[in-house]
Amino acid sequence: FAEDGETLAAITTVAFSEDGAMLATGGRDCMLYLWDPFSGSTFCDFPRHHTAGIASVAFSSDSLLLAAGGLDRRVSVWKTNGGYPLHTYATNEAGPVTVVRFSPTTATPTLFAACESGEVLIWDATTFDLLGKIDSLGPVHTIALSPDGVHMACDSLSQVQLWTVTRDMRGSMLRCFDGHQSAVPCVTFSAD
Repeated sequence: FAEDGETLAAITTVAFSEDGAMLATGGRDCMLYLWDPFSGSTFCDFPRHHTAGIASVAFSSDSLLLAAGGLDRRVSVWKTNGGYPLHTYATNEAGPVTVVRFSPTTATPTLFAACESGEVLIWDATTFDLLGKIDSLGPVHTIALSPDGVHMACDSLSQVQLWTVTRDMRGSMLRCFDGHQSAVPCVTFSAD
């Protein structure tokens, strides 16, 4: 999947589109690419938009949008068809962005961005308005959304936290799962 060895060395995050037809990569070189996973060739090189490495990429459920979260405290949203930027969010005091995720439902398309500070910022993915935030107990490096978009799980301080995403997009913590001896690298929900 690389035209040169440097491209592979720089990749820090990958995501498949829902239909498996696109693979997005981002990396330390601040570059964002769309790949054809079958041929291994790039079909969209996005213009350099971030000023520090890209930590996370995510597709919207309809695969029309791609979000990239950067260590430069910004989240950029792109059209996958043509590769042009739609919006850039600044996280400012929330710190570097560690993970981005779109809601799994298209009824209320929302974009979640977790930051090093422990805040999870939530934006409307069509109007780009900030809807709310969830304050975790510590730095967040991974989040997952339930298939219905009602619950969010995240890591924080060697715990897994389960949240209900409320109507006001503030979040209400349901439970903390303790017992991990070190950081939790990944959380996910089952399909049912």
